[in-house]
Amino acid sequence: QLRAAEAERTDYATVAEKVSRGGKTWYMAGLEGWAGSGGTLFAPGTPEKAAFVVFHDLRPVPAGSTYTLWLVDADGKWVRGANFVPNGRVVQAVDLDVPVDGFERCALTIETRTEGKREGPLVMQSRIAPPAR
Repeated sequence: QLRAAEAERTDYATVAEKVSRGGKTWYMAGLEGWAGSGGTLFAPGTPEKAAFVVFHDLRPVPAGSTYTLWLVDADGKWVRGANFVPNGRVVQAVDLDVPVDGFERCALTIETRTEGKREGPLVMQSRIAPPAR
């Protein structure tokens, strides 16, 4: 139990350090069955640092499934930013594999594949760019 508590404390300290770097943020609220869950997308102010999302209160996914974080551009193209499974903790940070620049929305789905097009249900989403004027 002590090792588990130490690992959790280390994870939270890492999240706090990453959040302290500043930058832009957007909040994704859980939809329907995910009400009460959410995530904050952080785009650090320095380009060499990866964007990440800090999720809270994630629900488990069905066996054989993963959460997939997507970035969506102005043309409606969905780009896979990360695949992950919930760790069972109240808070979980997930690094994105792609920068958020040039995208208008972020979204979270549940997928049965870790590659390919979006097929699963949408459980969270948010705008990540100001509306076009």
